[in-house]
Amino acid sequence: MKLELIEKKENKLLDRLEVRFRITDCGPTPKRGEVREKIAAKLGVKSDGIILDYLSSGYGEQAIMGYAKVYKSLEAADKIESGYLIKRNASQTQKEEKKVDAE
Repeated sequence: MKLELIEKKENKLLDRLEVRFRITDCGPTPKRGEVREKIAAKLGVKSDGIILDYLSSGYGEQAIMGYAKVYKSLEAADKIESGYLIKRNASQTQKEEKKVDAE
């Protein structure tokens, strides 16, 4: 999987970095966790504060376009992002911790 950053824009009002990217050479659509790790490696940040908004590919295209928002921490993202986006982007370990806490 090859990830190319197309645009980086700093949003000072919401204290986040907004990133548009393109994924090529990936085969099937990659998992959100894999994409978050790639973005974190490219930007030199932790993957906890990365919220993937969408991954999109056109019919018959080999490239996947995406949009992500990079926060300093997951707590900062919690203050701004919708609950369903936080759940969708939670890592597997965070989901397991919540299950243990609920029991």
